[in-house]
Amino acid sequence: MSGVIVITGASSGIGRATAKVFAAKNYTCVLNARSKDDLDSIAHDLPGDHRVVDGDITEEATSEALRETVDDLGGIDVLFANAGYGSFKPVEEFTKDEFEDQFATNVTGVFLPIKHLLPVFRDQDNGSIIVTSSMAAKNTFKTGSAYAATKHAVQGFIGCVKDELRDSHVKCASVLPGSVDTAFFKDKDFGPTEDRHLSADDVAETVRFVAEQPSTADLDEIVLRPARR
Repeated sequence: MSGVIVITGASSGIGRATAKVFAAKNYTCVLNARSKDDLDSIAHDLPGDHRVVDGDITEEATSEALRETVDDLGGIDVLFANAGYGSFKPVEEFTKDEFEDQFATNVTGVFLPIKHLLPVFRDQDNGSIIVTSSMAAKNTFKTGSAYAATKHAVQGFIGCVKDELRDSHVKCASVLPGSVDTAFFKDKDFGPTEDRHLSADDVAETVRFVAEQPSTADLDEIVLRPARR
């Protein structure tokens, strides 16, 4: 395998693990996050030649820069829209800005790279668009109002994108992991114990599996739960 993958939220956790998995498969990784220093360090440690596009994924200019980089590379095989975060508290304790900030990153931050890279996928008539969703898109839980709402929105959005691409060979899928052993769950007072977490590598390998499906197969979503130990 080889090709070009764009990864948002690439500076840590699932994004970083996915870059390692795809670089090992001879992909050129286009790495996006806000911290250029972190991205430069990751790109340096990966085998092969990779690109860094630092910037806030909620800003349109960042996705425009991703499009320019993809055009320079001659196309794209996989977009992994992975950037996201969660803030958890009772509904009445959220400020309007806090609630809207989660939607900006988790929903608008998925919309913008897809919007700007979709014309490339259409012109090629191939490739895979994969998003990081969450089991919170299937479930609700106390203190999760903002986060769960964003992930339900992501599922609705990517489903509509998939419908718009029905007559093409471009694939869309979402990966819905349970609790993952990343900084996301640090200092949180909910979720499973540490021995019941997925690893970031587990999710990265699932993204690879989705991207490597043959042209005759089409996945909508994969729910990935921690194994019982």
